[in-house]
Order: sequence, then C-alpha cells, then structure tokens
Amino acid sequence: MFEEISFVSAGRFTARETWLHPARLLDTDEVICVVKGPVHIAVEDDFYTLRDGDALLLEQGRRHRGTRESGGGVSFYWMHFRRPSGLHLPLRRLSWAESAQLPLLCRQLLHVSCGGYPAEAADYALRLILIELCRLCRPLETDSPTALQIAEWVRINCDRPLTVSDVAEHFGYNPDYLSRLYRRSDPRGLKACIDETRLQNVKRLLLATDLPLKEVAKRCGFDDYKYFLKYFVYHEETTPTRFRAAFFRQHTNNR
Repeated sequence: MFEEISFVSAGRFTARETWLHPARLLDTDEVICVVKGPVHIAVEDDFYTLRDGDALLLEQGRRHRGTRESGGGVSFYWMHFRRPSGLHLPLRRLSWAESAQLPLLCRQLLHVSCGGYPAEAADYALRLILIELCRLCRPLETDSPTALQIAEWVRINCDRPLTVSDVAEHFGYNPDYLSRLYRRSDPRGLKACIDETRLQNVKRLLLATDLPLKEVAKRCGFDDYKYFLKYFVYHEETTPTRFRAAFFRQHTNNR
C-alpha cells in the first residue's frame, strides 16, 4: 500500500520562544514527530499533549489547532504527503522514543528532499518513515511475559552500566538460567538485548539531540568515554561523529 503514497514537503520546526500551533485545515496528510515537547494540539474534538518521542498523524480535511502555548525549545519533524482516498494508515498517536531508526530516517528524508537526488527519492524516504511508524504500532510478539518484563526493565535501566548478572540479580534468577529463559522468546540472547537496547538509546540521542558525545555516553551508562567510542565503532563500524553527520542537509523553520 505504501507505493501509492507521495511526498509533498518536510522540515524540522524549532520554536525559539513561546509558541502556539496555528489553526489549520490541510489538503494533505501530515505526520509530526516530536523531538522536544510538549506540543499541545487538538484535532477537531480530540486533544493531545505530545511529549518527547511522540508522533501524531494529522489527516487531510480535519481541522487542527494549538490549545496551549509551548515554551521555547519545542522542536519536531513535520512531513506532508498525499495518499489515495480509502488508503488507511493504522496511525494516530504513538511513541517512537525507542526507535533509533526514526530520527535517522527523518534526517535522511530532509537530506534527499533538499536536492541532488531524483524526485522519487523523497517518496521512498517518506515511505520508510511511515513503515517504521506502522511497525511501532504493532504489539511485540512473544509467548513469554517474563521476556517482556526483562526487555522493559533493560530499556528503563540502560542509562547505567548493565550486565546479564545485574538483570538476573534484579529478577532473582541465576544468570545462566535467566539467559536460557530469555532465549526461548528472543534467540539473540539477553546480552544481545542489552547491547541492542543501549545502542538504540545512543543512536537516538545522537540523531535527536545536539548533546556532546561525552554526555551521550554518560546518559547511556558508559563511565569510560574511550570505551564508549570503541564499543560504538565495534558494533556500528563507524564513529559516533560520522554516524551523527551522515545526513546533514535539512529544511528548518524557526519561530
């Protein structure tokens, strides 16, 4: 279904001072992905407060407006597109906070839409964003509630040094037993889950914020900055600086 969707325009909005979303009735669909909230918005009679990592689909023909002022520093990606009538997207409000892919895809879209690429390149980049958002809407498939609890605890605590033994101690299991239990639902294993969760958090901060690398390392549980650099290069085969700079061109509007 995504091949019928076409790109119109995109950018990143940043409010330098107090800001209220204007009232609009669009002739296109729009998705906004909030980097720094809150954004207070109503779509007809539905009211939303969008915070960091929230996304919202604003459908064509439905009036939306700001309901409260937001402080300076509010920032979000916005993307306008067209889709055939009758083509349903299973999106409304959702969270992309745990997706390291989405900030990268947004930067990629803004990069290719600034010129130098075939016109259809922006269509493809936009469709990847919508596919990722639809993927985030689907519940995690697993037959083990214990695995869900473990993965969620790892996600919440990946801002500090974390090992399999730390996770096992929290849940009251032997590390080897917990690893075998987790592997029944996730063949990657628990250590890979910890590494992937931490890398997702690192990449999200690299792409969605301007934090210095040392602060990114600290917020992701790395006490040793040099080890953080080696860890990232080992897993991603590039440096954090090069990863962050991969897609640098973007249309930005400020208020």
